[in-house]
Amino acid sequence: MGSWTTLTCYDVTAFQVAIGDDWFEPYNRISVAVEQGRLAKGHVVVTHRAWHAIHVALTGEETDGKPPASWVVGFEHGGSRALFNEVDFVHRSDTVRQIADHLRRVDLARAIEDLYAAIELGVYVYSFESWRGHADMVKSGFFAEVFEQVRSLYLGAALAGDLVHVTRG
Repeated sequence: MGSWTTLTCYDVTAFQVAIGDDWFEPYNRISVAVEQGRLAKGHVVVTHRAWHAIHVALTGEETDGKPPASWVVGFEHGGSRALFNEVDFVHRSDTVRQIADHLRRVDLARAIEDLYAAIELGVYVYSFESWRGHADMVKSGFFAEVFEQVRSLYLGAALAGDLVHVTRG
């Protein structure tokens, strides 16, 4: 199956009531709250394996990069970073706004150029080639499709004042 990243929006107030204030590694608490009907999911985007190509296109880096670009599918919490690990964290509303502002300015064609430039320099991009019978995720159209879904999710979440739960596994 591979490593996929899922982004899910939640209303801040409803999330705080259902989950509390500890938002790091909240997966089990969120799952229970959703199953019990105490928390409703908002917009959801499953990036499949495009999450890493998005990260590289935005940061030029395999695992690092400068915020807010590095926060789109990654995070930094208490000085620790996770990119290829299984992750579970929540971007608070202020971080969601920063990410949305950044993504609003990203030109998709330029991001694709930056992705290929990074690959040319030897940056590894997880599961990029041989995507659905095509040479790569860009040529198949999958990268652009998922990138626009991610951008739309963050822009909508920022407008609504929502938070974004990011899971990868």
